[in-house]
Amino acid sequence: LFHTLTNADSTNRGRSHNFGENDSQQIGGSLLWRQRLGKPGRTLSIRLNYDYSNNDLTGFNKSETFYFADHVIDSTAIIDQKYLKNEKSNSIGGRMSYTEPLGKNFFVEAAYRYNYRKTNSDKDTYNKMNGEYSVLDQEYTTHYENVFITQQAELNFKKQEEKYNLTVGASMQPSTTKSLGRGRDTTYSIINFAPAARFDYRFSDSKFLRAT
Repeated sequence: LFHTLTNADSTNRGRSHNFGENDSQQIGGSLLWRQRLGKPGRTLSIRLNYDYSNNDLTGFNKSETFYFADHVIDSTAIIDQKYLKNEKSNSIGGRMSYTEPLGKNFFVEAAYRYNYRKTNSDKDTYNKMNGEYSVLDQEYTTHYENVFITQQAELNFKKQEEKYNLTVGASMQPSTTKSLGRGRDTTYSIINFAPAARFDYRFSDSKFLRAT
């Protein structure tokens, strides 16, 4: 990738060259277990999820900037850097739900969802000296860690008929974010409350209406 930069008043002019090589891996999976508990319509289900990703990048950043004074080059700034960046992400979560029949085609569902995601990003940048990229540049070197936790507790009432399904409920959704790196450590938490409703009506095997 090559750039040439100019501006109208000719105070500076420059060019940059950035390129790199990337290697990444990703894996994930899920497991679902559902069990009837005697009475028709009474069920317990558990779903677990896991995702992992790893990304390695080796890159180079080269630039040359010329500064002008009275239309003559007054100074030159040269950057010649190599950076090594690694980013890892792990996510694990699950949902457990319990359904209890309340009457003919009428059910109540209680559910709980939890998800934990952690991301680490490390970037080491080196300046070139004596033909080798051996001098660590603290300004362009970064190390971050982020943890994001979400939870959700739900209570839903469901009516299931041959032609239509109706669900009305509400959920509470607390979440926490923690970020560490470069002296800007932060932690904050929020709680959201959300009502929910969904109506499905089937006119035929190929036509249906859904409203949420």
